Amino acid sequence: MTPLIHCKDLELSYSGKVLFDGFDFSISEGAKVGLIGSNGNGKSTLLKILSGEVEADEGEVSKRKHLKSHLVRQEANFDESLTILDCSLRDFGGLEGADVSTSVLAQSLLSRAGFENAYDTVGELSGGWKKRLQIVCGLLAEPELLLLDEPTNHMDLKAVLWLEGLLKQARFAWVVVSHDREFLNQVCGEIAEIDRVYKNGMIRHQGNYDSFIEHKETYLESLQSYSESLSNKVRREDEWLSRGPKARSTKAKGRIDKAHELKRELAQVKDRQKTKSSKIDFSGTQRKTKKFIEIEKAGFGYDSEELWSDLSLVVQPKSRLAILGKNGSGKSSLMKLLAKEHEQTSGKVKFADDLKIVYFDQQREALPEGVTLKRALAEESDSVVFQDRAVHVSSWARRFGFEVKQLETKVDDLSGGEKARVYIARLMLQEADILLLDEPTNDLDIQTREVLEESLRSFKGAVVLISHDRYMLKSVCRQFLGVSRSDMHVYAGFYQWFKNSYSASGKKPSGKSSSKKITEEQVREQNTDEPSKENKKKKKLSYMDQREFEQMEKKIMQAETKLEETQAKLTLPEVLSNSIKLQGLSKKMDEAKSEVERLYARWTQLENMQK
Repeated sequence: MTPLIHCKDLELSYSGKVLFDGFDFSISEGAKVGLIGSNGNGKSTLLKILSGEVEADEGEVSKRKHLKSHLVRQEANFDESLTILDCSLRDFGGLEGADVSTSVLAQSLLSRAGFENAYDTVGELSGGWKKRLQIVCGLLAEPELLLLDEPTNHMDLKAVLWLEGLLKQARFAWVVVSHDREFLNQVCGEIAEIDRVYKNGMIRHQGNYDSFIEHKETYLESLQSYSESLSNKVRREDEWLSRGPKARSTKAKGRIDKAHELKRELAQVKDRQKTKSSKIDFSGTQRKTKKFIEIEKAGFGYDSEELWSDLSLVVQPKSRLAILGKNGSGKSSLMKLLAKEHEQTSGKVKFADDLKIVYFDQQREALPEGVTLKRALAEESDSVVFQDRAVHVSSWARRFGFEVKQLETKVDDLSGGEKARVYIARLMLQEADILLLDEPTNDLDIQTREVLEESLRSFKGAVVLISHDRYMLKSVCRQFLGVSRSDMHVYAGFYQWFKNSYSASGKKPSGKSSSKKITEEQVREQNTDEPSKENKKKKKLSYMDQREFEQMEKKIMQAETKLEETQAKLTLPEVLSNSIKLQGLSKKMDEAKSEVERLYARWTQLENMQK
């Protein structure tokens, strides 16, 4: 493929931190690249270099003559008093300055992007819809290269699916910075990771995210083997040097020089192997209360507008509940009700006595402004108390990937991902019976997301989660509450909710989704290994049927995983270009879908036999 842009030997430092040193990067025609890496590694900066907004300290950036590129930034910067159509045409002089064909194209793109009225003002849009508008602006520029920086942040799943479809069909090349692993799996033909662990600061791999992870593991294993081999060589040369050889001959002098060169190389390899990661561990209270929150036929709305109604819900220890729904459906309102920040407009909500709730607000309103990182982490002293132990603030900061020299940095100057880590650090100091997390992954890098997932899985209390990160939802949660203005439904799996919400037919699937109430028995069934005595009395299953019922959830999870893996393979370039492979995988996907549906139907049948 012909290169569109090529960066060679880039060097760039920012605030004393070296981002790039001898860094090379190129983009060819038709490239579909996912750019990943930890927060602060220079991903956004690289996009700005590619767009021409930032110049490197050293190095060359060569572009195809008259290359048309467009950068979709993390944050929207619109005049919110203007109409959606006017804002989409801002690079063309607005509605009055644009020619007729451009105006017509803008209205067509806005319609395809889901905007119902192009004459609404931008100030009425949510963050997700503003992101869609940013992308429409990029498409209007008719780019040969589209650069997208965290485009799925603040988007609901429907918007993410729209963007996935757009990028899959795009004729232009694009580079997307994202921490959304499922999104990367669905759309990318290549993954590039910026990390100091790699010799040249980056590793690139043809394939989606899952195949990249396998490639990365192989690379790191080889790096570890090389490091061990190098250590053995250095040890032998150190023994030789300790005998005090004199450089009287050319051969001896060469060996001495080589020994020192090996030691320098070993130091560099070991330095590259040093990694930073947050250590997240929420503190549970270990209380034995059976019901934390009990909701009976509750509804909620603002003024005369009702968002949702007729919700019955029981949250118990070890509950892992995801709240799903489109933007504006009332997910965050329900979370605020659980956090005691809202009151229901109908029905009843009962909280356990002295219930300890930790609430991660997606707006992060509890994060202090105008203070240093040190004071944000430890408000009144040089230490914090975590799980009954005093921890110095410098050690506490390092636990979340911060360097000691950053302690005097203002919180306002931190990146979005760094602010999220500060917020998590503050919440970890509070004991909790229940964790309420509203979009906790926004701005978090993949490594921190994985650590957060592990912490949530091992937490002893209850977890209620709102997230658009499909990887996290399927990794952490066992129950899924679909929220909409017309109905509230409980689903036993993410795929079941997804199928109901986004299938062409729109029909409700059978199974647990037919119930409007998450009962105490359902929660206990999914969160404990042993059934309750009450449930034992109700059983009317044979021994073999009971064994099958107990294994059903595991079988469904395995079947859904197989389906997702098959779907991911269907997006690989080597499959799309091979009709035989494509036909074979399509058949396997149909079989996998049928198996998932069969298992859900059988689960429903077995469950009904118990009643």
